[in-house]
Amino acid sequence: MLVTILTIITFVAAALDIRAEYLGPQAQVYFFKPLITTCILLIATQAQKPVSSRYQHLITAGMFFSLVGDVLLMLPLDAFVPGLISFLIAQVIFVFAFRSSARPGRALWMVIPLAAYGILMFVLLLPGLDGLMIPVIVYLVVILAMAWRGWNRWFHSRERSTLLALVGALLFVVSDSALAIGKFRGRYGAQTAVVMITYVLAQWLIAYSVSGEGDSEPVP
Repeated sequence: MLVTILTIITFVAAALDIRAEYLGPQAQVYFFKPLITTCILLIATQAQKPVSSRYQHLITAGMFFSLVGDVLLMLPLDAFVPGLISFLIAQVIFVFAFRSSARPGRALWMVIPLAAYGILMFVLLLPGLDGLMIPVIVYLVVILAMAWRGWNRWFHSRERSTLLALVGALLFVVSDSALAIGKFRGRYGAQTAVVMITYVLAQWLIAYSVSGEGDSEPVP
């Protein structure tokens, strides 16, 4: 019941945050954005029959650093690098989380499409990177490693929880790509909506992946 309530609050707050981003007031953004990630973090802590306590703790820790990153990036000050570092820490933690509950086996062929995507994104962002080239490259490598870990984990288990984590990881890549394009190539009208919708869904799915309920039947 509590998880359902937190989910409702999450998506209502997300809708109100997007509205406030476009129409104001900014004070509502300062309230709703941290509320979203806080609710998602609590969903991870309330998961029934968690995949493992280690996985649950790591996902919760990753959510916490995501919350810190949200706060840093929404404030009216130049905190992009500290915010990037916070999300980088979150992605590293998610990498370890996906690795901690993975079954043996590595599908290295998955690296090829992810690496190709990373190269394309780097080429697209390069003209606007200036002094942030190294931090952006590091972040790009880590978030794609996180996506690979999520993909590899689902590929060898085909369980409900690993599918949720995989979709969440891929949506995280989409969200951060949309954010990076707006940051380094210029803002576009749909940026806020695209970034927030994919980000909230990504975090929510990853939080829900903590629960091992329904894993007895493999997902084709």
